[in-house]
Amino acid sequence: AGKSCLTSQIIMMFLEKNPDGVIRIIDKKCSYQKLCDLFGGKVVNFSYEHLEKHPYSPFALKEWTVDDIDVIFGIIKTVISLKNPSKEFSAIHEEILKDGIVSTFNSYYKNIKSYETSKQKNSNEILPDHPIWEDFHSYISSAAERKGSSTNHDIMKAKEEIIEWTY
Repeated sequence: AGKSCLTSQIIMMFLEKNPDGVIRIIDKKCSYQKLCDLFGGKVVNFSYEHLEKHPYSPFALKEWTVDDIDVIFGIIKTVISLKNPSKEFSAIHEEILKDGIVSTFNSYYKNIKSYETSKQKNSNEILPDHPIWEDFHSYISSAAERKGSSTNHDIMKAKEEIIEWTY
């Protein structure tokens, strides 16, 4: 009893000492809604209904750092675990997932630079502000291939599972 209350106190102490600090909480019960409102935070509800009205992308970054990759990985892994509680998440899944996230960002930024220096910039093409899930899914396969040969059953199975779990 009192876990959310204790955690809220710790969060308030942290934010008092680090006003620009960032805290990410994944909570099934939304126990931290009031705290989030108090500090001007954002609650992201991962229900289909909410996401249709208020889209959210963990890829919405101007630049990425290793910490960002770890946070995005944590978010995706947690959502996968919540949506698929009976599924096993192995070290191979983790490696492919992290590599896929990094590849998604690197490719997106490379494409943006290429677009900005090309004549395409004057076209009517609208590029997204950040990588999107379709980009991520396209790089999961190449991330898996970098981990081993296409004949390695465990790697190919993990790749297929990640794609299935994130659709």
